[in-house]
Amino acid sequence: MLVLRLACVVASSAALAAKRGFAQPPPADDRRARRLARVWPADATVDVPAAPTWDELSQRFGDAVDARTAAADASVVFWRDAARWCPYCQSVEIVLAERRIDHVVRVAPLRCYGEKPAEFLDVAGVDATLPVLIVDGRVYGSSRAAMRALCDEARFPSPKHPPVSFDGAFSAIERELATAYGVWLVDGRRRGIRERFYAALDALEATLSDGRPFFGGKRPSCEDATIAPTLERAAAVAAYFKGDATVAGGRVRSDDELAVRSIGTAPRHPLVQAWAERFAERGHWRRADWYTHAHSLPVQLGGQSFDSFEIRDLVDGAWILDDGLEDSTTRRRQAAALLARNTDAIARFAARGCRKPTKRERDRTTAPLADADVVDVPQAALPAIDALLRLVAARLLADEDATRDSVEAAAAEAARSVPTAPAHAAMAYLRDRVGVPRDADHPAAHELRCGLNWMCKVLLSVYLSKIIPPF
Repeated sequence: MLVLRLACVVASSAALAAKRGFAQPPPADDRRARRLARVWPADATVDVPAAPTWDELSQRFGDAVDARTAAADASVVFWRDAARWCPYCQSVEIVLAERRIDHVVRVAPLRCYGEKPAEFLDVAGVDATLPVLIVDGRVYGSSRAAMRALCDEARFPSPKHPPVSFDGAFSAIERELATAYGVWLVDGRRRGIRERFYAALDALEATLSDGRPFFGGKRPSCEDATIAPTLERAAAVAAYFKGDATVAGGRVRSDDELAVRSIGTAPRHPLVQAWAERFAERGHWRRADWYTHAHSLPVQLGGQSFDSFEIRDLVDGAWILDDGLEDSTTRRRQAAALLARNTDAIARFAARGCRKPTKRERDRTTAPLADADVVDVPQAALPAIDALLRLVAARLLADEDATRDSVEAAAAEAARSVPTAPAHAAMAYLRDRVGVPRDADHPAAHELRCGLNWMCKVLLSVYLSKIIPPF
């Protein structure tokens, strides 16, 4: 009887709604389309005749971007994380480069920002973690096992593949440093953790006191490949969260941290700093920047604590185009070329920022900046976003005052013709998600963030002029 009554209520309600002219709830696709139309109206177009085409811009890139291509050997397959956040993947990557082993690269997300693809699970198993190395069909499911396999002289003989040795005693020091910076990041109030962190660095310094150039001796070893990712993350934690820019390895070259180039404090551990400079010169250690580590480590380790905000504010707020910066031309050409690599995909990715994610999308990942899942984007926004990105590239390539003035005028005109709030959100979305070294090495990535931030400021200025009447 209850079921019958409910059915009658539903039927009568539907009849009443029809009688009164109330439409039935639209299909899900229609609701999604309407939501996106509110974000970026279909009739909102942009006409920027002053914005050069990508073909015109590409003529100015030259050989600015290193493609980093190599012959692929299908018998060696390396699975790493897509965002290049994982230190264990980075260690294996260093050994592959150091030994000049051709290989095929496959990527999968870390557990904190997405699900593994079926291809990975079929090969490595449902419980597998990254990295995974496959050599001649055999699967190695840890970084240490992978590095040992890559050092197999029978499979990868010298001199084609220079040998890389293991030193088992060194591993305890690396594990202690990794534990100390992780605990210090998450719980800075824990008694003695700061002292434990610096004691681990002291032990690392003492290892080099006998004059050896590398931790493995005269030549780089797997221990060098293991400590490099740990050290750069330790330096980032000390600088960004704790305000200490003296940790060795924090800046391998003077321009590595452009955001904090005003901080000239000498390294606390000079032997480790000298090692970092030697090892980085080999070109196999593609380091992340402090911004990337600062926004990825808490996601991976489970939180953060701040002892200082000085360097944090510099790193997060220093994306300002400096036309007087020495030797910036190459970096800016590289940054502009990055935008032209895959224009349609980049514009679509930036368009994600135009709309607020749904609760389901927010709950899908614990890493907001990774945002690995594909979301709906307003299609009407793509031409305008592409035009804005072309103007960003043009501004990065502008090397004369007259050219800069012309680009500035075109950008202001474009900003007045688009929905400024969602356009600003799109540029900021892309700016905040430029990752190092996933997208570019640090100097080029920094300039790209600066260029996108420049466009954000142009759009913000126009937006404020619309909502705040003149006096």
